[in-house]
Amino acid sequence: MKTSHKNFLNFLLILSLLFVLFSCHETDKQNTSDKQSQSFGIEENDTLTIEKISKKIRKTPKNDELFYERAKLYFKNRDIDNAINDLKIAMKLNSSKPTYYTQLAEYQLLKGNSEESKQILEKCVKIFPENTDALLKLSNLYFYLKDYKQSFKYLNKVQQIDKHIAQTYFIKSLIYKEVKDTSNAIKNLQIAVDNQPDYYEAYMLLGLLYAEKHDSIAVDYYKNAINIVPKSIEVHYNIAFFYQENNQYKKAIDEYNFILNNIDSTQQNVYYNIGYIYLIYLNEYEKAIPYFSKAIKCDSNYYQAYYNKGYCYELLKQYNKAKEQYQISLDIYPNYDMGIKALNRLDEIKKE
Repeated sequence: MKTSHKNFLNFLLILSLLFVLFSCHETDKQNTSDKQSQSFGIEENDTLTIEKISKKIRKTPKNDELFYERAKLYFKNRDIDNAINDLKIAMKLNSSKPTYYTQLAEYQLLKGNSEESKQILEKCVKIFPENTDALLKLSNLYFYLKDYKQSFKYLNKVQQIDKHIAQTYFIKSLIYKEVKDTSNAIKNLQIAVDNQPDYYEAYMLLGLLYAEKHDSIAVDYYKNAINIVPKSIEVHYNIAFFYQENNQYKKAIDEYNFILNNIDSTQQNVYYNIGYIYLIYLNEYEKAIPYFSKAIKCDSNYYQAYYNKGYCYELLKQYNKAKEQYQISLDIYPNYDMGIKALNRLDEIKKE
């Protein structure tokens, strides 16, 4: 039987990796905007554009800050190649700004150039050995490359410089989780939220780790995350899934319905999971069918939903309707083993 959709752990791990890589830099904060506008020769409240900065660059081609600002605008417009080129120019004009190195490393990683990104960050920490932003990004990159020993090396350096940076403990928790050391993963996450009480990703991972232990404290951590991001689909989904996995089906359905009614009514996996609860746990096949239908409406290629809708009809002994749904699932995914077995099962029923 097709299982219901699991929680958002893979989403969280990807998000947590990007969280450090795309953290804000001091030079990007709003309180520098007036100074930048003055240095660029742009009127206050005038919007920066690539064209305006390019015009200024033609007048002052050795102004590294202009190239840096234009790189950010290129990146905002999803033109990573030009963003990289401008950052390289900015670095040549002024090699004393670590932000240029870390930003360039980020863009190179987005291009899939992990080795180039690593070399840039290693050069940065060699020149600026106490730059915690570069050290964190380098440790995160080594985590991405699954070189946990090197990742720890740079994380420990960050701690020696400043033991209150929450991201340090968060990345350590990810490493501990990868090596199946849940106890130390939880310990580091708790230190992370002590240092940064609004650390959404840390509360999410704490919830996930306790959910794996079927410990109801998971819900408390998820609710902490909700306090930070009230309409987070993944948090409400994970709470619902925890209830589902721990036989609290009414609470699970209520939480799934909260997502549909208050956040996003097009979540096909949410419809699917409600249908799955009615089908597998509550044996209410007629109630399950509309939810699988809604999941299909959201995603017409949702072959698992077609299969489970067919299975509902089969259990209701409506074999022609069941066959129709099974066949659609196989039209979408011809090698779907469960669909093949289902049609064979119906053939055996007809022979009886």
